[in-house]
Amino acid sequence: MSFFNRFSSLWASKGTVSPPSDTQSDQGFSYLGQIPPSVELFNGMFQERDWKIKWLYQQISSVIGLDGSQPSETETGKAGGVLKNWFLPIRNPTILGTTTMLGSLELGSQSVSSVAYIDFHTDGTNTDYNARIIALGGSPGQIGSAGISFYCSDVFVPTIQSNVDNGNRAATTAFVQSRVSSAISSAVSSANTYTDGKQPGGLTRELVLGATTTWSVPSGVTRIKARVWGGGGGSGGTGQTNDAARGGGGGGYVECYFSVVPGDSLSIVVGGGGSGGAPGNYGVTGGDSAISKNGTTFIYVHGGGGGQGGSGSGIMVGGGAGGDVPVAPSGSLSRTGDSSGIAILMGQSGSTYLLVCSAGGGVFWGGWTQRIAYAGTQSVAGPSGVYPGGGAGGSAHSQQYGSPGAAGLVILEY
Repeated sequence: MSFFNRFSSLWASKGTVSPPSDTQSDQGFSYLGQIPPSVELFNGMFQERDWKIKWLYQQISSVIGLDGSQPSETETGKAGGVLKNWFLPIRNPTILGTTTMLGSLELGSQSVSSVAYIDFHTDGTNTDYNARIIALGGSPGQIGSAGISFYCSDVFVPTIQSNVDNGNRAATTAFVQSRVSSAISSAVSSANTYTDGKQPGGLTRELVLGATTTWSVPSGVTRIKARVWGGGGGSGGTGQTNDAARGGGGGGYVECYFSVVPGDSLSIVVGGGGSGGAPGNYGVTGGDSAISKNGTTFIYVHGGGGGQGGSGSGIMVGGGAGGDVPVAPSGSLSRTGDSSGIAILMGQSGSTYLLVCSAGGGVFWGGWTQRIAYAGTQSVAGPSGVYPGGGAGGSAHSQQYGSPGAAGLVILEY
């Protein structure tokens, strides 16, 4: 009969179970008193003993069974050996659910036999816990392979080689740290799976350019995110009393990714803001921004148009047009800059004049601008464009120069 199957049977052949109280249980068999004890007391004491034994073995069994096995009575009786086997080295672990260590990897203190492993050992003190990568093959004094590989995206970093410092072919801690650090650094700089312009690990290098320049792609960079704004247009100038000039248009905008190789030469042009027009004249169109790689232009963004000068009172439409994006890589996010809105001047000579006009913004800037002028006494210039790429606001009243648009901008993230 199995040991566990005996728990449902009573020890005596007759009588009933009389469970002892807590006090009696603490006294053990001595509480039975008489010799021989009654059947009921005998049954109760041995049944409780069985309950305790059963509970203990169930705890042992549950621990042994953590690996999914069903321990037999023999295994339970050899709990020490079974527990030792349960803590055998862990092979081929999966890390973070996505990266699998290839080949055989053991964690433990086994001797070198058929596979390489990582060994955590101590010299017996409470503070000395060192990690070694134990390699296979070769003999003392030779270099062996340390069965562990590092992967980052589709970039493979070759197997680390361990130098030998003793007969166990154990790599020194400093050597392992230096080689692992080098492997990870190489993988991070070469990986090409990010989609937001950031390197793995959240590292971003940003090149902000406000002027035309030539830039060489540095080592390890294979993909760049570009954000490009054209320059904003200047607003027109007012020529007569009670004039209202138009605002300038906003520069175009594009956001995209493009592939490069280290050493590629990028020629980057950043458009300037258009200047304001003389009294009665148009403002100047904003400058175009562009990026060329090895002599070929693949990003081109127009600046915003200049606003028309004022030549009479009333409502005047047709402000500076927004700059468009005629050239951009496939899949780019691009937008034409906002055009300037209407310019309105209301009132009579000697009264309060109200100018409302639109300064054509870039992609995220711009809006309505309100100005108040007094006939015969005050001329008001519109606001300058908002950086980057914003068009300037219109001017009010007589003989007033227009305002400048904001310069464009190029930002490279790699």
